[in-house]
Amino acid sequence: MKRRTRGISTALSTVILSATIISVSIFSAYVATDLFEAQNQQAEYDQAKDLMFALAVAVDSVSLKNGSASYVRFNPRAGGPSFVRSWGHIKVELGGTTVIDEDINAVLYRGGNRATVGTTKVLRGNKTADSNWYSSSLILRPGSVPMTWVYTQQYYGAKIWLESARVMLTDLGVFHFSKLLSNGSLVSDVVNIVEIKFIRLLYGYTISGSSILDMKARCEDIEVQQLRFPGPTLSINVTLTISNPDFPPSSAHASYTINSGGNPIVVYLSTSDVKVYMLGG
Repeated sequence: MKRRTRGISTALSTVILSATIISVSIFSAYVATDLFEAQNQQAEYDQAKDLMFALAVAVDSVSLKNGSASYVRFNPRAGGPSFVRSWGHIKVELGGTTVIDEDINAVLYRGGNRATVGTTKVLRGNKTADSNWYSSSLILRPGSVPMTWVYTQQYYGAKIWLESARVMLTDLGVFHFSKLLSNGSLVSDVVNIVEIKFIRLLYGYTISGSSILDMKARCEDIEVQQLRFPGPTLSINVTLTISNPDFPPSSAHASYTINSGGNPIVVYLSTSDVKVYMLGG
């Protein structure tokens, strides 16, 4: 006798085929959604680079005039900006005298968990700096690079940092001063004048709101100290130490010597207090 072979019923084959199609469709939809989300987060992170750059420009601009302010609007979704207190510590010495010795703050933009970035890249600052760029950025000369820097970093996620951890040194040259005393005699004084500028980033306050976030930078105060040194040289030493869980432990040091040609040196140390406010729309 011939054996009869039974095939799979039409209904059962339809069920298996339908289940396979549904599984493939669900998996394809998940992959497509995941890729779309990754693209959105990367686009948001890339846009944040320009916004942090604009905020750094605002910080430098308002630091020149007491009471001035500027806004930059963010539209955070997967990531967002935050203010980081005690990001590092800076110490500035003039001729062995400590004139600045304090913790410094920074602004951090965290990208979404799907955003990525390569090696550290300076977006605003000395873009041609080498691997030792921190040390080369602590003492700036006018017209070279800005005081407030912005750079990317991949460290437990994609980050964008904004900080002002440096001083700007301007050697204004030799000035001749004359003073007429009450007895009618004329006293002359020849000095070399140097200006040193420092921006102190401070936290203002935060107002919760919608998905729109306005970052406001406002200069609250400008303090100027006058310091006199005998000359003929004056050494400036700046030390930066970074110890923050969101940043790799780092330290840097820079020094510079001013030669006054035998004249006394008068230093005007200008410190601008710039507060950063986070205002929800």
